[in-house]
Amino acid sequence: FAKHNSVDAETIFNALKAEGIFVRYFKAPRINEYLRITIGTDEEMGKVVDVGYDQSLNYEQILLLKPDLILAYRVSGQDNSALDRLEKLGLPVFVIPDFLEEHPLGKLEYLRLFGALVGKEHRADSIFQARSQAYNELKAQVAGQVSTPKKILINLPYKETWYIPGSHNN
Repeated sequence: FAKHNSVDAETIFNALKAEGIFVRYFKAPRINEYLRITIGTDEEMGKVVDVGYDQSLNYEQILLLKPDLILAYRVSGQDNSALDRLEKLGLPVFVIPDFLEEHPLGKLEYLRLFGALVGKEHRADSIFQARSQAYNELKAQVAGQVSTPKKILINLPYKETWYIPGSHNN
């Protein structure tokens, strides 16, 4: 079950349904503030294949899947040999360096890339334009209200190291 902090569940349910995204919503007492989210039927879930993670990838399984594209990222200073091996096996690896983007709209541009990859360029561009406009309007609203920029740490530690975006991140 999932609940949004400020938008009621029925509003989210209707907005998602209008986009062809189906979640469960019940008007029953005690659960009418929540959405029930599933990621597929049992049959669809049976098609999801665990190919491992990091340095424990199952290369044979990946080769059997014959992927059209593998999306990945590299972290400097870390062991990227798994990606190197995928490439040496002739698999199409596409490195996404979105975590290096220093500006929120730069990060949002990746939505356009993913839209292009799945044949939804128009939809991705529409979302990008709306979010860009909202970002710029909010930025204009708060301009001059904060005398000293606040430093906010985001992300999570990975293997006892806390990776964060670049120092000039807006």
